[in-house]
Amino acid sequence: MSGLERLCVGGLLLVGWFMWAGPEIALQLRTLRAQGPINVSITNVAHTLREMEDQGDPSLPSEESLGTIRGHIEHIHSLDEEEEQLVSMIWSIVPEPLREEAIEQSKVPTPTPLKHDARFLEPETPALIAAIIAQHGYAREVPAKREVAEAHIPVPRMLRLRATRAVVDAGGLEDEAAAIVLDALLRLVEIQQRRVAAERELAGMLPETIRTATAAR
Repeated sequence: MSGLERLCVGGLLLVGWFMWAGPEIALQLRTLRAQGPINVSITNVAHTLREMEDQGDPSLPSEESLGTIRGHIEHIHSLDEEEEQLVSMIWSIVPEPLREEAIEQSKVPTPTPLKHDARFLEPETPALIAAIIAQHGYAREVPAKREVAEAHIPVPRMLRLRATRAVVDAGGLEDEAAAIVLDALLRLVEIQQRRVAAERELAGMLPETIRTATAAR
């Protein structure tokens, strides 16, 4: 497929993303959120359970219920780790000479009409997906397994995504690299959806005593 054909296909898919696929994902997330509260802090729940166990709190649920709750917490942690691995892989694709300047440019976030997109748990993924398709067309490539080097300076997840978008907007990625990043971003969307569902399930199974103690932290 020629570059022009790929851009034409990308344009059609970009329209489809916002007219059909995007609203469908938005509906799924809104439905999940409507089914129960998901505003729980996984870290606070884990700390609350540990403290209640240490104090021998009689209001603790049964061992079977505790095992189920812990299993959900571990599952959510594993999803968060998958997200971090994908974002780290995306960041490793950004050419190292461009990173520092992109980070500096991105410390003050630029306004975007996708900022409040309900499909996502954070605002950067949809803007980055749109930027890549607009610049490079729609092409996905699964990378060969690779070691992801640690960044020299710890960079928050959202800042890495924002800086990657700055590099994409400036034309700093080759087509092959952009295809790898797009594949990772679309997988990131799927993991975010799974995490929304898992957090809702956890919130729904917490006894009121644990909810109250967690909220007070």
